[in-house]
Amino acid sequence: MRRLCWFTAGFVIGCAACVWFLRGSAWTAAAILGALAAVLAVCLLKTRWQGVRLTLLGFAISLVFCAGYRAVLLRPIEAFCAQNQAELHAEVLDYPTASRYGSAVLVKVKTGGAGMKAVLYYQQDAALSPGDQIFCTAKLRAASPDNLERDEYYASRGVWAVLSAKGQLTVTPGTWSLRHLPALAARRLKDACRAVFPEDVSGFLIALLTGDKQGLSYSLKNDLSRSGIYHVVAVSGMHVSLLAGLIMLLCANKRTLCAALGLPTVWFFVLLTGANASSVRAGVMQTVLLLSGLVRRERDSWTAFSLAGLLLLAENPWAIRNVGLLLSFASTGGILLFAKPLYHAMVESKAYSHLEDNHPKLAHGLRPAITAVCCSLASSAFSLPICAYYFKLMSVSGFVTNALCLWLVSGIFSAGLVTAIAACVWSSIGIGLGWLLAWPARLALGIFRGMASLPYSAVSLENPYAAVWTVFFFFAVWLICLRSKKLSGAVVLLALGGTFAVCMGLAAMDYRNAGFTFTALDVGQGQCLIYTACGETSVVDCGGAQDESGELAARYLETNGVFCVDRLILTHLDADHCNGAAQLLSRIRVDVLYLPLPAIREDGAMLRGIREAARESGTQIKFVREDTEFLTKDGCITILGPDLRESGNNGGLCVLASHEKYDILITGDLSQNAEYRLLSRYDLRDIELLVAGHHGAATSTSDALLQRTGASSVVISVGAENSYGHPAADTLARIQNTGAAIYRTDELGTIVIRGGTYGKETGGGSGR
Repeated sequence: MRRLCWFTAGFVIGCAACVWFLRGSAWTAAAILGALAAVLAVCLLKTRWQGVRLTLLGFAISLVFCAGYRAVLLRPIEAFCAQNQAELHAEVLDYPTASRYGSAVLVKVKTGGAGMKAVLYYQQDAALSPGDQIFCTAKLRAASPDNLERDEYYASRGVWAVLSAKGQLTVTPGTWSLRHLPALAARRLKDACRAVFPEDVSGFLIALLTGDKQGLSYSLKNDLSRSGIYHVVAVSGMHVSLLAGLIMLLCANKRTLCAALGLPTVWFFVLLTGANASSVRAGVMQTVLLLSGLVRRERDSWTAFSLAGLLLLAENPWAIRNVGLLLSFASTGGILLFAKPLYHAMVESKAYSHLEDNHPKLAHGLRPAITAVCCSLASSAFSLPICAYYFKLMSVSGFVTNALCLWLVSGIFSAGLVTAIAACVWSSIGIGLGWLLAWPARLALGIFRGMASLPYSAVSLENPYAAVWTVFFFFAVWLICLRSKKLSGAVVLLALGGTFAVCMGLAAMDYRNAGFTFTALDVGQGQCLIYTACGETSVVDCGGAQDESGELAARYLETNGVFCVDRLILTHLDADHCNGAAQLLSRIRVDVLYLPLPAIREDGAMLRGIREAARESGTQIKFVREDTEFLTKDGCITILGPDLRESGNNGGLCVLASHEKYDILITGDLSQNAEYRLLSRYDLRDIELLVAGHHGAATSTSDALLQRTGASSVVISVGAENSYGHPAADTLARIQNTGAAIYRTDELGTIVIRGGTYGKETGGGSGR
């Protein structure tokens, strides 16, 4: 049976090579090479090299398969989308979800052939259900496998076209079909959860049971991520295994009955939760295990594991770029390899044996926590590099959180599924059970939030010292997995804790020892600036991606040992300058929040949310109407008062930060006319660093401002390929004409300036 593992290994390598490296006309060469390699594998290699032969055969077949997939399935889609705009007839496959572009729904477009799966973005308020028929005019774009930097999200999920509806949708209600049953059942299950579970836990329980995270706040999702337990709300192998285990328990391990009930139940659950890569992988593995018991064959987990990978990549080779698939297989591979040896090493240790002899009940009660720790360690052996690469975050508290809560979450999932199903049948029973289940759910959420709130609960890998410790931790995990019986737990914990303390201490010292540190965070199309000098930290603006900019700032500060911000200054209330402020206030202690006085006249939802967050965190709020100066040991920070006759951008604040002979000027989104008035009020000469106004828009950063300040460097905080066209060519030309150096976050990422040095913050530190 292990022959399938060798073949799958070659197939995976071939798919990875095609997806990552082949573009354009290279596919034809890949097909020819694959055919030749297949002939070589079959004819030339000796029989005793069976493993190598099967691997080479899998590799060869994958090259031919990927080339054929590209030519037969994807070329027609690209040709169809090349017309850019067309009248479409599509069938709705799922319920719509909210997106930053209005609403999005998964559809199957009728193209005259087999059709294609696409995502349709639309603006109108239309109640769509699976099976509905849509007629509309839409702008077409193929999700090209040759442009994965742009289309990786879609291609890795098998969505090969992106549609934008123009005008109104014409919707014809569809007829009921069995293939729509999982989506309809998922909707019914979610409605039942909302009806029977209290509001404060319903979003979490819906995510836990169905994988639908729309009901989770950004704050809760962030807490789950920081505490290292986000995987419980991404329906995965754990959920499918729990469901299969529940069925086996109910069937008293009767093989025929287990298979008869388990197979349809497992696959209906997989489809109900969206058939993501992780749940499909678990479904295939459970299927093989259930069938092997039925036909009385050996239950080989590695064969099931290999078959799952082979089927997923055969359905879509580009799924290998799906981070969910990568994490699922990496975690499962680590657990299959190392979890059992780790568990035996821990329960056979002298410390556990002593505990078992003296306190058997306590020792038995600790076994679920030991299992959780072993699985977490084993899964990290392969998944940690993937998490580091994609998420740039290391959860330090994750192993403790999993040990404390994984057994509890497993119980909540099982009880929650029974409760939701009962509510679908009889709501009165569901309400009672839901009220009871809410209490353990609240306990779990409290532990998650508590662990996430601990200092250094998670560290940003953008920091080189945190990255170095993560590499050390990765090698330590492998050492533990390979030498678990010969290592002392106390020594391992002491080594990990000691090195972590040293690395974080060095990070804090390095950050504070500079005369000053100015950071322009890469927040996309927005602005978030951090200035630290003489032990004081000021944050100027906090906007970009909603909430994410505030979290990015909090992670940057915490990883550099800053847990208190002296002042948060919001130049004005445009979303791209302040929509992360509430999240920052909830995460980091901020002494005073400074707002421009004209903002009182703009008392909208944004300001109300920020003021509420400030009140909850104990932050003092001050509205600035005149110049406000804060002296530091070697300089000062001055908030330049707003023009009280103006509002919006031109009624905003400016900030002048000075350290010895180095001056930094921040003008927010002032227009050129407002810049002229600023120059008439202040003597802004000999400025070393200017932050370009309005993200480099043509209406800001005038010749007059550049000439008067004489800035030698200009930082532009701007998002890559933004829809506004920032920075404008005229602005760049004006800056270049002065001879100033230009540093852009869309090109360099996060920019760090220390005592007059500049550069992109990387694993190796800031440039000089």
